[in-house]
Amino acid sequence: MSSIRDPGHAKIVGDFVKDLRKRIPFLDKLKADSIGVEIEKGSVVGINLFNCGYETFPESLINLSSLKKLYLPRNKLSRIPVSIGKLKFLTNFVVEKNKLKDVPKSIGDLALLAEFNLDYNELIMLPDSIGNLKSLQTLTIFNNKLTFLPEEIGSLSELNYLDVSNNQLNKLPESIGKLQNLKFLSVNSNQLEVLPESIGNLTSLEELQIGNNNLTSLPESLGNLKSLTQLYLNNNKLITVPESIGNLGNLKALWLNDNNLESVPESMGNLKALKYLSLEENQFKMLPNAISNLKALKELYLENNNLEELPKGIGALENLKELYLNGNPLSKGLSDMICNLKSLEILGIDKKSEIACKNQCFLDIITKLGNKGIHFSGQISGLSENFK
Repeated sequence: MSSIRDPGHAKIVGDFVKDLRKRIPFLDKLKADSIGVEIEKGSVVGINLFNCGYETFPESLINLSSLKKLYLPRNKLSRIPVSIGKLKFLTNFVVEKNKLKDVPKSIGDLALLAEFNLDYNELIMLPDSIGNLKSLQTLTIFNNKLTFLPEEIGSLSELNYLDVSNNQLNKLPESIGKLQNLKFLSVNSNQLEVLPESIGNLTSLEELQIGNNNLTSLPESLGNLKSLTQLYLNNNKLITVPESIGNLGNLKALWLNDNNLESVPESMGNLKALKYLSLEENQFKMLPNAISNLKALKELYLENNNLEELPKGIGALENLKELYLNGNPLSKGLSDMICNLKSLEILGIDKKSEIACKNQCFLDIITKLGNKGIHFSGQISGLSENFK
């Protein structure tokens, strides 16, 4: 195990040991969830003061001139000192689960910073100097009190992961479209009413989470996100989905549940890679026939809509394993369609379907799936007592 040869660094760590009255292990690599010091060539390059009860930032940390990793999670810090800008070699800065109310402008002096974790604090804004962090790759500010993001955030040219979910944002800056390397963006649980057209410029984006907002519509530019594999649009107030959604050829999972949708565009039939589709808790009376083109689909959630019938081609979904129809007044031709779903393992239906169940093929499927595969929210006439 490495030892500290730098006398100044040794004294600082020794003072922490005395202050905390506990041993601080020396590590070859810092652990995220436990106290420790990382040593490299006799100098301290990383320190984690996890859950140590600090209410003020230990200023002696600024004298660890070789510091690359600084972890201070689960403390009670209310501020980061201006002197933080002196840690020129800092690459990882984790201050999640504190009581921070602001970030000093000097944070912009950390030219090598690649990871900045501010989750679970009380921040209401970020300094404009955040845009100076040209090496930043991961920025997480989950569960704070942000009401806006500065336009300068668009200058983070290396950023590939951004999480600003569970804040109070009512809009996103147009400059967000400049984040050409962004692969993950979460703005879940904010107060967004619109998305900027520039969001369509995020052509490297693979996962977009915009659930639990107040969106009523989406920009057509959303269809430009050709790298997208997961799209969360659940729990908004959407009344329409743009035709361009059909351009998302790599999309594997789409959440549109808990909105005000009465229809979706025929272009959704172009989503040939889609495996998971959630449309429950909307106001659908019918679905486009093009949904039968989703040959890769494995899970389809349609609960609690106003569907009276399913698209005639739904039986062509040869890979469908889970189908949830509970809470719909289905009455037309359902049994014949389900008979063609040869891969079906789980079926959710209820008595609103008013199915007579005289179709022997349908009854055979019910028997095959058994108690584990059938999710009844009511009783259906004609079934064995085992499935009521």
